[in-house]
Amino acid sequence: VGIHNFGNSTEIRENAFSDGEYGIRVENALDTSIHQCTFSDTSIAILLQNSNNINISHSIFNGDNDKGIQSIFAKDIEIFNCSFGMNEKGIEIKNSTAKMHTCSIYDNSYGAFITNSSFSITNSSFSDNICAIFGEGSNLFVNYTNIEKSQKGIEIFSSQIFITNATIKNTTYGMEIENSSMGKCLFSQFRWNEYGIYFLNASFISIINSSFYDNTYGMYGENCKNITSENTTFLFNIKGIVMKNSNLCSFITQIISNNTYGMEFTWCEQFSLKENRIEENEFGMKFSQSPNNTLLSNQLNNNKYNFDMEGLSTTDFYENIDTSNTINGEPMYYMINEDNILIKEPAGYIGIINCTDVILENISISNNGEGLLVIESKGISVKNCTFYDNIEGSIIFSSTDLEFNNTGVNNNFNDGILFHSSYDVLIFNCEIYKNGQRGINIYSLDEVDGDFFISGNDINENWLGLNIENTAGSGIYDNIIENNEKGGLRLFKANHTEIGNNTFHANGYGIDIRKSFDNNIFHNSLFGNGKGIYSENSESFINNCSFEECDVGVLSDFSTMTIKDCYFYNNSKGISNANSSSQISSSSFMNNTIGGEFIYTSFMLANSTINGNMYGIFSYYCTEGEIMNCSGSGLYNNEYAIFLNHSQNVSISLCDIFNNTIGLYLINSLNNSIYKDKIFNNTFGMVIINSTINEISGCLIHHNSYGTKIEGNENVFFNNSFWKNEYGVWIEKGINNTIYHNNFAYNNKNAYDDSSNIWDNGYPSGGNYWSDYAGRDEFNGPNQNISGSDGKGDTPYKIGGKSKDRYPLMEMYEEAAPIPNSPPVPSFIYYPKKPFSHEYVIFTDTSTDPNGKEDITAWQWDFGDGNTSNKQNPKHAYAHSGIYTVILTITDSYGESENITVDIEVKNLPPLANFSWNPSSPTSKEAVQFTDTSSDVDGSIVNYTWDFGDGSYSEEKNPSHTYYDNGVYIVTLTVMDNNGAKSVKTQEIFVENIPPTAEFFFIPEKASVGEEVNFTDVSSDEDGKIVSWHWEFGDGKASNEQHPVHFYEKGGKYTITLTIKDDDGAEVKITKTIEIEAKSTPGFELIILLVAIFLIFTKRKITFKK
Repeated sequence: VGIHNFGNSTEIRENAFSDGEYGIRVENALDTSIHQCTFSDTSIAILLQNSNNINISHSIFNGDNDKGIQSIFAKDIEIFNCSFGMNEKGIEIKNSTAKMHTCSIYDNSYGAFITNSSFSITNSSFSDNICAIFGEGSNLFVNYTNIEKSQKGIEIFSSQIFITNATIKNTTYGMEIENSSMGKCLFSQFRWNEYGIYFLNASFISIINSSFYDNTYGMYGENCKNITSENTTFLFNIKGIVMKNSNLCSFITQIISNNTYGMEFTWCEQFSLKENRIEENEFGMKFSQSPNNTLLSNQLNNNKYNFDMEGLSTTDFYENIDTSNTINGEPMYYMINEDNILIKEPAGYIGIINCTDVILENISISNNGEGLLVIESKGISVKNCTFYDNIEGSIIFSSTDLEFNNTGVNNNFNDGILFHSSYDVLIFNCEIYKNGQRGINIYSLDEVDGDFFISGNDINENWLGLNIENTAGSGIYDNIIENNEKGGLRLFKANHTEIGNNTFHANGYGIDIRKSFDNNIFHNSLFGNGKGIYSENSESFINNCSFEECDVGVLSDFSTMTIKDCYFYNNSKGISNANSSSQISSSSFMNNTIGGEFIYTSFMLANSTINGNMYGIFSYYCTEGEIMNCSGSGLYNNEYAIFLNHSQNVSISLCDIFNNTIGLYLINSLNNSIYKDKIFNNTFGMVIINSTINEISGCLIHHNSYGTKIEGNENVFFNNSFWKNEYGVWIEKGINNTIYHNNFAYNNKNAYDDSSNIWDNGYPSGGNYWSDYAGRDEFNGPNQNISGSDGKGDTPYKIGGKSKDRYPLMEMYEEAAPIPNSPPVPSFIYYPKKPFSHEYVIFTDTSTDPNGKEDITAWQWDFGDGNTSNKQNPKHAYAHSGIYTVILTITDSYGESENITVDIEVKNLPPLANFSWNPSSPTSKEAVQFTDTSSDVDGSIVNYTWDFGDGSYSEEKNPSHTYYDNGVYIVTLTVMDNNGAKSVKTQEIFVENIPPTAEFFFIPEKASVGEEVNFTDVSSDEDGKIVSWHWEFGDGKASNEQHPVHFYEKGGKYTITLTIKDDDGAEVKITKTIEIEAKSTPGFELIILLVAIFLIFTKRKITFKK
């Protein structure tokens, strides 16, 4: 002990204590003061025991003291301006009264450890302690104190605490109050704590005018009652207020904002929430199994999810919530035990609890835990409403007679509409999309009859479109269900469900059926889904559905499937059934990788078409199966039409298997039956590998590369016909196969066998018919050495290897599959390819007949112009151009006819233009008559165009034309026939010149010697002009003038000659006589002259113009 004080009024100042068990020990003392001391490395720096009125100030308790100050049964202890650091317990107060102010307590395990005491802390700071203040059975008063960086700020048990203006931050538990029944917290701040305040079994605690920021939990209470929080702010906490299993608590006029969860109450009752503002939180207010609470005048605004109610029974939802509460400014409608309600105005939230006949119209609700809450109600109608951006769009619990009509449910976090233990529900014409879980979720804890009718809805882009659990008797019709991530429709223990006329597109699976029976699926379109239908431990009837572009159209496991009139196209697998029983009929499998896959399954497939698949039917480890009556379209264009692997007791009958790479492929299989099938036009009709005791009978196997290829043992072939294959039967490595009573007809090679097999059924039953057998039938008997025929060849038919048919049949075996007549194949060629009319067309028959061209017995030609011929290679000329349909019909020896139709184009012969004219040598101004002499042997001329060569034209057939000038003219006639073909004829026509007419007169007609005579030319030229004149006067003199003047020197008669020439070089002469007198009488001569002029002008009809 550094100082042990038993006295009164002691002052200890400015001492340093270290390394002792006790620095100062005060026992049974009064009025002790300890100032400005330091303590380190002691067990107990100061021990106060049974002492009163102790004052400790300005001292330092640092450095590994177990306890800085320990007070036991002491009173009126005052500690101020001290610091406590790195101690186990900075201050321990037991059964004492003490107060502390203006102290610093840091890095201790316990800053202040208070039991059964009254302790007041003011203006102090606690930092980096494991527990800043611990109280048990005490009264604690904390004022204006800062507590931070501790695991626990204040921890009290069975104590009362009163806190004012404190700051508690960066702790795990800001304040932990357990089993305490009195306390107040005023004007304090809790920040950055895991728990701002943690209540456990606490009561009558009030939090007033305080704030909680950035905590994980602002306030957390469990098993509490009468907790009151008033005028308090909760901001930016993960959870603002969380209360569990508590009652009679009140939350009044609080601001709860920007928290992840604002207020969360679980198993709480009789709470009062009044005038709180809850806004901008992720989750505003949530009640879980917390009934009988009262909400008044609360405002929930702009929370992602404003209000949420959860419960397991109807009583969990009984609350007192009136319309004074609002969500985003709209009233909350929370109705209990009401009926005949119509809500059409805006609402923030709607809760319908135990109500009847409620109608909701034109309401849009978002941003709640559930847009609509319906609990144990009846006759609820929801029309033209929208529920979006809620956690659940709508929750319907234990309710009946509901209707959702033309309502939108979208972008809700979990389910669009959740039905729990409800029935008699109608959902139609709704849009349900982009919900985080299920678009519609229907479930019950026990199996019930739901009677849901879901029709005409658009359900898309949900995680799961529609889920039905433990609910039977639903009808799902005419919906579009697409782009749902997990699947379109899920049935779990949902019996007697009808699914019709829906579209399932681009879902994870279209329909998922588990533990559900007697489901009827019809007229649905399923395309682009991962799995069209998945069935597990269920029974379904699937009719008239189409499955396209799915990974698997129908996938079943341990189920019973009946499939009829369905279409499987372009899937990876059309059907894949394992451990199931399947009956499939009248269905089509096209362009799938595997049309139908059956694994450890009993199956029946009938009357179906399998086309264009890699594997048409794939059977693996099946012990019972039947493929039958797939004729007509049948199984064609597959890589493997039917593939049996490790399968047995599968029957394949009455099927058409053609145009496949491999028709039937059996590997490691036995006891299968192939009966009365038609197997043709495959690369391999049938391949048998490592398979035994299979029976092939009554089949027609034809036109394959290999009819049957065998690498197995002990298989039996009888009553089959192998016809026109490259190889009828090809056996490699197979032994003890029995082949008898088959017809091998017209195969390129009927059979090949490199092993040891049996090719007859002994005598007298016989072997097989071979179309290339050249032996005779003159003997009978087992050794064919008895005279007389028996229908068996006398010598064996050698097959190859060690095998032979000992008793080849001479005629086709009648009980074997009949070989049909192959109709002839008509064809022909003709020459020339484009003949002209009247030109002979040579037709050459090129028809063929699978039974040989000699099987064609008749030819009938119809040339398309009314003419026919029955010659094999006729010739025919068409009278007119055009397109003629030539039909060749040929008939074989069985009376079967086939025809071919070919259109032949007969080209038009153009017309031949020609013409004549009269007169043949016309003169100018003479009318020429042109006469058409054109012709058209295969039609008629419909148009004439004349070009006369002088710029004149005519469209008459026989025109008349006059040329006004002589010359050579090129006349062109163009004719066109009724097919538009033209012909041109050009000829030259010579138009001759009209010579001029010479005429003249002279005055005076009788002249005297020496008297001037005036000669006047009055010549004319009808088709030209006169260009020269030559006068000879008869006296040896001449003139080239047109109108010369001449006198004679002697009397007598003179011959006057006028020669004229026109512009075309034609010359004409005229001669007249003139008498010259020695002396003449002018008067008489003048009269004669006038008379002569009058006569000439009258004859020529010459008119003088002034």
